[in-house]
Amino acid sequence: MKNHLIRIALLVLVSSCATDSWEAIEYQAPRADEPVSFEKQVAPIFQARCASAGCHDGTVVGVSSFLTYEEIQADVDLIRTNVLYGYMPPVDPMGADSIQIIADWIDQGALNN
Repeated sequence: MKNHLIRIALLVLVSSCATDSWEAIEYQAPRADEPVSFEKQVAPIFQARCASAGCHDGTVVGVSSFLTYEEIQADVDLIRTNVLYGYMPPVDPMGADSIQIIADWIDQGALNN
């Protein structure tokens, strides 16, 4: 229950920091012939854009850590929504290519590949 309340509070906090637009970033469906690699494509994005000091690096109480596959995979639904709607990262938004890679990876089953 406590974990659930923390996630709700985080979502409210993130929403308040984000843009006023609730419109999702244009998203292209993944191509089955191009599987996304967690290790080669997704993890580097999270390391560079999410798991930085004071964000999802495990140092902030109540904020999910995104240092490992297991931690990222546990929050894929919330991550997908926050990335597609531009809530995360709240400063210096991700480029369309990074957003596409994350969304495709999640839509392909968020595999540890």
